[in-house]
Amino acid sequence: MLAAWVTIIYLLAERNNRRRPYLQISFELVRSSLACITFRNVGECALELSSIRFISENFVKQLPANTQERIKKLEETKIRIFPNSLHVFSLDVITSTILNEYEIKEVAIDYEYRKIVKYQKIYKEQSIIDFSQYGTMLVYISETNELQSSVDHLLPEIKEIKRLIATTKVCDTTESSISE
Repeated sequence: MLAAWVTIIYLLAERNNRRRPYLQISFELVRSSLACITFRNVGECALELSSIRFISENFVKQLPANTQERIKKLEETKIRIFPNSLHVFSLDVITSTILNEYEIKEVAIDYEYRKIVKYQKIYKEQSIIDFSQYGTMLVYISETNELQSSVDHLLPEIKEIKRLIATTKVCDTTESSISE
């Protein structure tokens, strides 16, 4: 009988954990180099992100002025993120700048979120992102991005070839009218 009660309590606790929101914060690259902080709802219910505080002031002071202003505004926010969705906050700087030029390469972020339903428990968590740890990682660019890059490099050459063909046609037309 005791084992049955323990099992029931365990199952109820597990069910309750599935119903709570789960927010994951991570560093991601956008377009191969732009440093961004991603807020991803990995839970099964919608959540409201109510506060984001970058508590590493020395790191924030290195960022562009407009980014610093946007970071201040995040301290009181109401961002709703639905399951399997994400929001991306750009730091407006490429990763190599952080790795090569910034003195402080680590940022700590405190954040608070809750289920969208009123009067729900507020979850307070912290995430630390150390950009120097990513400095040794290889950035994977998908085959699609590689193809796009190749096309972008070929485009000026194609335009030059078209210009030469057009010039040649004009010269041929002029020569044939002279010979007639």
